[in-house]
Amino acid sequence: MSLAEHVYVGASEPMNPVIGAVWIDSANEKLFRCSATGPDVWTEVSVGGGGGGDLGDLSDVTITAISSGEVLKWDGAAWINQTLAETGIAPASHTHLEADVTDLGSYSVVGHTHVEGDITDLAHVITVRKNTGADVGTRARLNFIEGANIVLTIADDAGSGEVDVTIAATGGGGGGANVKGGRETAITEGGSVRTVTFGTAFVGTPNVVVTIADTSSRAPGVVARNISTTAFDIFVHKIDGGAAAARDVEWIATDAGDP
Repeated sequence: MSLAEHVYVGASEPMNPVIGAVWIDSANEKLFRCSATGPDVWTEVSVGGGGGGDLGDLSDVTITAISSGEVLKWDGAAWINQTLAETGIAPASHTHLEADVTDLGSYSVVGHTHVEGDITDLAHVITVRKNTGADVGTRARLNFIEGANIVLTIADDAGSGEVDVTIAATGGGGGGANVKGGRETAITEGGSVRTVTFGTAFVGTPNVVVTIADTSSRAPGVVARNISTTAFDIFVHKIDGGAAAARDVEWIATDAGDP
């Protein structure tokens, strides 16, 4: 049992209290007040729970037309009920315009996070350059334009997180000559045949010329065989008794006559 300014705390009823004294029954978690002298002077006082009254009954709380989802905000004089928007609090699920984010280059988020999809007008700036030349463009989109004899195929590849652009030549078109060329390296003399496949087929069987393209003093024969609209074979002859060498061969194919 303890006494401080006529406030008693203990499991047993205090004896001879003064009127107005308070007893906190620690055993039963109840509150009593002394209302008279003599026996049976303790009167239980109801606190909390259903008997505590409404929140608006408190002197520093003002409740007006309360609605679901509202919170209490201290306005400097009292606690008042307001919506999240009225208090300036953002809901857990919300979006921003890019203009609302004032420091995209360097910022830290406090209290909540965003994924890119939450920012409704974020524009990615794309810059393009050719052959490591000067940067061109500060736009959010590229526009591929098909030129003569060029076909573009564009497909969204969600699995790889990219847009695939395929560029293909359609051939001579318009009746003009179609010329293709290339270089094949390390073809063994007298060895296996090297097959060259054209990127796009000729309309008719082309003429093909092949020549040795390396700096060796040996000059074996080289021929093009099995020429079709889609491919041909290269074979390098071995002309002496030495070891077979690996030779480079350049080729040109055209449907405009002998190249």
